[in-house]
Amino acid sequence: MKLNFPKKTKGLFLPDYRYYVMYGGRASGKSWAAARAIIIMSLQSKIRVLCVRETMSSISHSVHKLLKDQIEAMNLTSYFDTTNNKITAKNGSDFIFSGIRDDPAKIKSTEGVDVCFIEEAESISETSWQILIPTIRKPGSKFIIVFNPKNKSDPTYQRFVINTPPKTWLQKINYKDNPYCPQEAINEANYCRSISEDDYQHIWEGNPLELSDAIIFKGKFSVKEFDSPDWTDFLHGMDFGFSADPTAMIRCYTKDGDLYIDYEAGGYALDYSEYPDYMNSIPTGNWKWYADCAYPGVISGIHNMGYFIEGAKKWSGSVSDGIAYIRSFKNIFIHPRCEKTIEEFQKYQWKVDKVSGDIQPIPLDKDNHYIDALRYALSKYIENKDTSLAMWEKLGN
Repeated sequence: MKLNFPKKTKGLFLPDYRYYVMYGGRASGKSWAAARAIIIMSLQSKIRVLCVRETMSSISHSVHKLLKDQIEAMNLTSYFDTTNNKITAKNGSDFIFSGIRDDPAKIKSTEGVDVCFIEEAESISETSWQILIPTIRKPGSKFIIVFNPKNKSDPTYQRFVINTPPKTWLQKINYKDNPYCPQEAINEANYCRSISEDDYQHIWEGNPLELSDAIIFKGKFSVKEFDSPDWTDFLHGMDFGFSADPTAMIRCYTKDGDLYIDYEAGGYALDYSEYPDYMNSIPTGNWKWYADCAYPGVISGIHNMGYFIEGAKKWSGSVSDGIAYIRSFKNIFIHPRCEKTIEEFQKYQWKVDKVSGDIQPIPLDKDNHYIDALRYALSKYIENKDTSLAMWEKLGN
């Protein structure tokens, strides 16, 4: 089957480029634009499209729905066979969906790829880039990369924005560049800016997070992949969320003076009956959970469902003591799959005097739900640790 597209689509992607990178803020339309371009390419000639992300536990965690929706929006459904887990064009073009970290051997063995489409590329680790890029080696093959920047130090931002490789088309796109941006998104952007310029610049203008001196864990943590041991003293913590706050769950362990955070789970407005599903998504074995003691009824209910759980003790200064204890580790390593924990470590900060600009030793009660879960997981150690030294004196450690 052959389609006669308008001439202007023939030069959709210039042959001189290998990487087509679009990055920026929310509501920019960059994902839709990339998806539509790939759909048109798949009908112009028979190609193989590899759609990847860092992890893909199911087809619903891929760009399958994005592509399917755009095929329907473009009235091209008659040119494609679309099932619940596969998309194939009538001319033989096919779309493959895979997670890099889920099965790196499968990625390495994938051949004949013409286009590699990476949406949400901000989550791609350096290890995964080193696997993926040499795999896409067919003459004339291309990468189409779309992402919303998180941290300036993230591998994707470093690789394509800071150290842009040759033959790269790089474009920053924001909601102001989207002629179809809904008014609701514009209103949200304006409201966000009225509340926090920093949040606006990050969320809507697509600028990476800058770690200021007020960030509590600045310079104290790093994001890296690691293999957890089969057995050690795993620690589990849970912070209950109600209304606007998420319920946050975390697993961690210590080794040779370092703290490792390897699993997280959580969500907003969780029903009581949903807790087991989230708890079971974290390898727990028979290890005890420690949770916010302010909710004994919830803890009792979880215990009655068969989970080993108790309330973590609180005392005057327990938050500051917990922060001091976490900061006392030589290194804090966070696995890339713990995205919410990473985000909080990047944002959790001390209070800043609005007049003088001085940083005060008072942690702000925001961006701290997974960190609170971490404190509860470590509560027995924090409780028995000599934390009598003033919190502010410990900041230099």
